[in-house]
Amino acid sequence: MNYHYLKGEPEIALGYGERCLALAERAGDLMLRVQAARYMAQIHHTLGEYARARELFTANVETLAAAAEQADTQLGIGHVSSAAWLAFTLAELGEFAAAHRAAAEAERAAAAGGHAYGQAIAWTFTGLVRLRQGLTEQALEPLGRSVQVCRARELTVWEPVAASLLGLALARLGRKDEARPLLEAGVSLSETLGIAAYLALWTLHLAEGQRLAGELEPAARTVQHALDLAIRHRERGHEAWAQWLRGEIAADGGAPTGGADAAYRRALDLATTLAMRPL
Repeated sequence: MNYHYLKGEPEIALGYGERCLALAERAGDLMLRVQAARYMAQIHHTLGEYARARELFTANVETLAAAAEQADTQLGIGHVSSAAWLAFTLAELGEFAAAHRAAAEAERAAAAGGHAYGQAIAWTFTGLVRLRQGLTEQALEPLGRSVQVCRARELTVWEPVAASLLGLALARLGRKDEARPLLEAGVSLSETLGIAAYLALWTLHLAEGQRLAGELEPAARTVQHALDLAIRHRERGHEAWAQWLRGEIAADGGAPTGGADAAYRRALDLATTLAMRPL
């Protein structure tokens, strides 16, 4: 399931997920059940099915919080990940107070577990929630810590996530020279690893960095590539953000991207359908 999720094949991943959950339920295997449910929730999130993702992540967080005394490393990582991705989901829906609470729970669980990977995940999504809410300066510290631990502990699979988000925060603060290598790393590391899931979003961040640096023609090409990736892998939430950025670039006078009005309308239609209230 995780393999097909990372490869950007959500329908295949969901099929394996249903089988995995059924096996876990029959066996009464808590660890397998919460792992499977977490991956299922992440796949729904990738598809832009945020309401379903919220349900699954919430149930997982409640189950794992109750099992915290078992002190199992895998259950601990599952608790951190479920709470962190719940925070991401709630931020897309505009439920920022709840998103901050979920991010704080992820940080508490990560601190209790003392596992570098869990800490990197928790810090990343704490920064993401702040970034989505426009608290850009406040996002720098947790995102910077996440990038540092990824590099120090060679958490290669997570580094593109943290790097891309930190790069986006720096770009929005006008620190383009610091932002560029991080934004590029978010894309290139994912491509090197062969991870297609969320590559559209990291590509979109690079396009936004190019736009903020005044490079409108490269930004137009990059955002089109991000849009193509989002459509190919059925990442409808990322498709909505890509359409918004196409509108921004067109409104700035960049290379033709189909017109600002059409792009904004498409973004608004998708955002409304998916209940992405901030967008």
